Amino acid sequence: MDVPDGDELEVVMAQSLTGGQLILRNRAILEVYNATGIRRCELTDLDIGDIDIKYHLLNIRKGKGNNNRRVPIADRAIHWVNRYLKELRPKHSTFESGNVLYISRNGKRLNKNKVTELIGKYVRRSGVREKGACHCDQHA
Repeated sequence: MDVPDGDELEVVMAQSLTGGQLILRNRAILEVYNATGIRRCELTDLDIGDIDIKYHLLNIRKGKGNNNRRVPIADRAIHWVNRYLKELRPKHSTFESGNVLYISRNGKRLNKNKVTELIGKYVRRSGVREKGACHCDQHA
């Protein structure tokens, strides 16, 4: 498995801040994904209340094996999530958004395939690898 190192991850992360209306959301996604090692379906299933900012923990509901667990989350990831929640999410949220953490432009829960598409785009654009794979980035 071709797992990117820390320097390569930084190059990929920088790509999330280039262009587009959803750069804060996308950076928050990359930060949480890489800081926690959770699966992409766990990432897209997150609700706002699943982030415990005070104790730096992320609540994963019905993860692998249908188990619940808590995983640590880095300050840096929390910083980007907070920016996304304050600066961008309110502009796209609708009644249907409820407490969903990561929403699309139309206010609905972000699809896990969109996360794969985003990560792949940033990996290719960065020049780190020709292909992007969530599974490899998860292990980074």
